Amino acid sequence: MKPIRIITIYSNKTNNNRKYFESAPVVEKSGKLVVGDKSPMTMNELRIFSKAFNSSGFSFRIKDKPFQHVFYVNIHELLISGINKNNLRMIWYTPKGIENLFFSKSNSIKSGAYHLPALVWSYEYGQMSVFASIDDHPRLESKLYHAPLMNISANGILCTGSTKFNIESADSIEQVKINMTRGFFRSEFTHFSNGTKNPMKLYGKMKKDFVPEKDLVPLNKTVNDLFK
Repeated sequence: MKPIRIITIYSNKTNNNRKYFESAPVVEKSGKLVVGDKSPMTMNELRIFSKAFNSSGFSFRIKDKPFQHVFYVNIHELLISGINKNNLRMIWYTPKGIENLFFSKSNSIKSGAYHLPALVWSYEYGQMSVFASIDDHPRLESKLYHAPLMNISANGILCTGSTKFNIESADSIEQVKINMTRGFFRSEFTHFSNGTKNPMKLYGKMKKDFVPEKDLVPLNKTVNDLFK
């Protein structure tokens, strides 16, 4: 037998449950074994690693790379059975920015670029919820507001309709996050939600700039409450 990869596991000093995995190929050059460039481990590599050691696994909250902007992911279940829409639980955020929104032809709002606040996303076993935050980079204690977007109910649950998240095609947590966020923004927005105040006026403001806190509907909960 000969080594083929080197695995490096990083641990947070204050919370040993926070892990970051990297791997690097081991190649032979001029008769010597040389370690190649390190990169974040893919979900497939983590699954093989877990099975090889018959690990019982663990779930953990993590904000370290490669899980950037991710508050929580049930990594144990994903390592055991792979990524699919029925076994994934994940909470993450996207910073405030400008996104292209696509509205149905029957909608009075025009498709185009809109200024969006930071959004906090929660996906739990097939159900997606989306919330807004006034913090550019939300923290666990950040207050949540109703996301000023269509197709979202007053309690934050997304009406998925024909939205395609392509979860099963992802081979890493980062790609899962990208696929679901991209799937949401590429979907067609059809109807106003019950939680948006003066939606026509609000979208007019969002077309020009980021909306102030007073224009958002508070939900009396924080990011931490999404873990309950």
